[in-house]
Amino acid sequence: MIGVEYSKQEVLNTLDKDISLDTVEKAMRILQKHRFMIMATLMIGHWEETNEDRQRLFDFCTKYV
Repeated sequence: MIGVEYSKQEVLNTLDKDISLDTVEKAMRILQKHRFMIMATLMIGHWEETNEDRQRLFDFCTKYV
């Protein structure tokens, strides 16, 4: 299971999440390459979240999950 959490690095930084979207994407590509089933945790409903942010998060995850 991968903690994607959110699709904006700025939000991850303000929440003190010690992860980058680049790292998450790299991990997902490696797991997908080796045909692992990928599950991810997501954070929905951040107070500054827009519909576009939410769609970007879903689009990001559906490439791999």
